[in-house]
Amino acid sequence: MLRRVLALVAVSVAFATSSSVCATAHAAPDIDAQLQEADRLAWLTDWTSALPVYVAAEARARTSGTPSQLLYAKFGRLRGEMQVRALGDLSDELARDLARPIVARDHRLRLRALTAKGDIDLEWDVQAALRDWQQVRQLAAELGEKGWENRAIGELGMIAFLKGNTGEATKSVQQALETARALGDVGGELRYLSAIANGLLLAGYSQIALGFTDRALGFAAQHPETGFPFRPCNIAYPGPSDTTRPPIVQPRHERRNSRLGAVPMRPLNAGAEPAVPRKRSMLRLRQTAVQAILVCQDR
Repeated sequence: MLRRVLALVAVSVAFATSSSVCATAHAAPDIDAQLQEADRLAWLTDWTSALPVYVAAEARARTSGTPSQLLYAKFGRLRGEMQVRALGDLSDELARDLARPIVARDHRLRLRALTAKGDIDLEWDVQAALRDWQQVRQLAAELGEKGWENRAIGELGMIAFLKGNTGEATKSVQQALETARALGDVGGELRYLSAIANGLLLAGYSQIALGFTDRALGFAAQHPETGFPFRPCNIAYPGPSDTTRPPIVQPRHERRNSRLGAVPMRPLNAGAEPAVPRKRSMLRLRQTAVQAILVCQDR
């Protein structure tokens, strides 16, 4: 009888231990699944949808995940919060995390941190963004991450524009757009269509910018998985309060207290006005603004 009781106790203990191990083993894959879904949404540039998934993954990783999972989710959350938090604070926090040994050892984790920091720094510190995206390009090439390598080329092209090198900017962003299309990178294609439109507008060529804005809005309408088309809508329509300029949002780097330095509003080799009269191009841009509003309302 005693042997039978002891056997039942042993079986119960073994079952409880096995259940605990299984529960622990299944916790990490659940977090990984959340991170994969958040990454999918972020890659599509739908950060509005990606942010809460990163937040949920971070909360879960804090209680039942690994340090790497916790940091990976945190880096995604910090990138998703860049519209509502001080950019310098976010950048400094990521810089501190990048210096940690665990991030230095884990290349996937480092890539996530660098891309988040690169996006944030591009909004306020072009020199820091340049260093970030150069590292992303090198690391992505080492890891065979073709998508991130191409995104780095595109971001470096936008940085070149901000630094006044319009030739390099044109080549890099156009290359990034074509490669994104070839790779099936929908989020990248939308981003670089919008970037080309914004660059042309800042250069003074609103008529040509109009065409790329139309393409970006049409592309966004065809791909609702990219989320709300903030960038093309912002390019097309700044709101009713500003009546002194075409219906194009004022760039963030002009509104922030940043270290960008001089930003060229026209190509360095542009000596003549665009061929299309300014009034006509402004009228067509306003017409595009109406189309943008309709697209945005449908999203």
